[in-house]
Amino acid sequence: MALVLNYARTLVPLLAIGLLGASCAASDGGSVFAAAKDNDLYTLRELLAAKGDPNAKQAGGVTALMAASDQANLNVVTALIAAGADVNAKSSRGATALMLASASGNVDVVQALLTAGANVHAAQFDGVTPLLAAARNNRLDAVHSLLAAGSDVDAAASGGWTALVSASDQGDLAMVRTLLGSGARVNGDWPHGPDPLFLASGNGHLAVVQALLAAKADPNARVSFGVTPLMIAVENSNIAIVRALLAAKANVDEGLPGGGGPLMVACQTGNIEIVSALLSAGANINLRAQNGDTALIIAARYGHPEAVKVLIVAGADTITKTATGDTAIMAASKGGHADVVQILGGSRGQSSP
Repeated sequence: MALVLNYARTLVPLLAIGLLGASCAASDGGSVFAAAKDNDLYTLRELLAAKGDPNAKQAGGVTALMAASDQANLNVVTALIAAGADVNAKSSRGATALMLASASGNVDVVQALLTAGANVHAAQFDGVTPLLAAARNNRLDAVHSLLAAGSDVDAAASGGWTALVSASDQGDLAMVRTLLGSGARVNGDWPHGPDPLFLASGNGHLAVVQALLAAKADPNARVSFGVTPLMIAVENSNIAIVRALLAAKANVDEGLPGGGGPLMVACQTGNIEIVSALLSAGANINLRAQNGDTALIIAARYGHPEAVKVLIVAGADTITKTATGDTAIMAASKGGHADVVQILGGSRGQSSP
């Protein structure tokens, strides 16, 4: 039984807008764009006074206001807005000036756009909103402004990624607390989408795990392939997160569809501290996978003598067999683990093969 828990995650696709590659044609609109992109306020004002078009689009549908917002130039943004720039114009990919400003994190530019009527709910074709752009780029001040303006804290991009999912994935504790304080849904759309607690557990973000659990995150969330936060924490040998999840009443025997539970995963990695913690939490020491594997057989197969000793003392069945007829001592022998064979040979009911 393969116990390595490879989990796939689709990152929020904050698509490249390509501002620097946008064409600056020799037209009024192009010149306005060039001045905005170059942060040339003096030239920009002259062009706008001469009726230069603030809404002319460059390659990819990018406008001068988008370029200025991306570069977080408040004076240029203000001048363009005053000249009638469309704050809700979209690029060919659906990006707006507010999304770009949110990603860059200049809260003054974000606020200027919001005051001018920028749509806080606008989304790229992949579902990324200004709030998601800010959260993914760790722009806490921008997130505060967007939430105050009425952003949907649970808006999701493709794949089910919300701001809280993104912040939990990155271990941004301040962001997580802000989003939870604004009522963000703490449990993801599992098993079909990403789960904040699972990602925080898998990436080793203890403080975020604790914050999510305090907000009533489900410690038994199951993502694709049936993997739980406890199982991924066990696989990563993160004892602190394992203990936090166990304290929150994570199901100590919840396993994969094939029957492999957290204790079996711990016995594959050989982490004695985690093996002991799981046993103390009531893990079924003789739980069997569909192929007949038990924790002891796995520990023997992978050559972990200390884990084998702990399991034997705790009452593990030493003579049970896998579907292919292997006992723990046979698994150890086949793996060339003489020290484990000796331990098992000295236990009651076993003899060397």
